[in-house]
Amino acid sequence: MPKILEVAARNLVVMLLGGDPREVFEYVDGVRTDKPRVSVDGRPLWRFEAAIEVDGHAVGACSVLTCTPEVVTGQPMGTRLVGQGGIVKATPDSQFEIRVTLTIPTLVAEKRASAA
Repeated sequence: MPKILEVAARNLVVMLLGGDPREVFEYVDGVRTDKPRVSVDGRPLWRFEAAIEVDGHAVGACSVLTCTPEVVTGQPMGTRLVGQGGIVKATPDSQFEIRVTLTIPTLVAEKRASAA
């Protein structure tokens, strides 16, 4: 049985690594169904790749699951998004690697201070 580490995170920064989000589907007995995977409040989940910072600590590249794909779609690599109240999960991917996934219901564009 693989070990899983789950950590609640308050303040998150997500930096896009490129590519638009893809809808996530349920799997039954290892086979993908046409049923969308949903969040705890019933909204469809979307996946994209990003580098993340959790509570001020860089985590690196991971998969991000969110219910707000419109914030990500069409944005260039390096775009920064923020959110609060996510779950970071680490699971074994192979003998020497781990897979990190951030699930965060809502992301918004980071507000940057304007140069004076």
